[in-house]
Amino acid sequence: FWRDNSGVEVDYVIEKENLLIPIEVKLTKTPKLKDARHLLTFLKEYPKAKQAFIVCDCNMPMVIAENITALPWRQLRYIFDLNISC
Repeated sequence: FWRDNSGVEVDYVIEKENLLIPIEVKLTKTPKLKDARHLLTFLKEYPKAKQAFIVCDCNMPMVIAENITALPWRQLRYIFDLNISC
């Protein structure tokens, strides 16, 4: 996990090919922008992070913000298959 000095926390951070991928895990079927607030902070603080995810119980992937996608937990493997350009 990652936590900054003010207590903002992200559940997981994956480092892959010089990129950082922050992930929040939520037990919801309907993720909202407020669920992504710590991911937004992480994306601002780390330029190596281009895309963030909320892994949850939604039925299909959902765009929450420009660089934040809610992903059904059953599709978690997708994160490891990403080809995100720097």
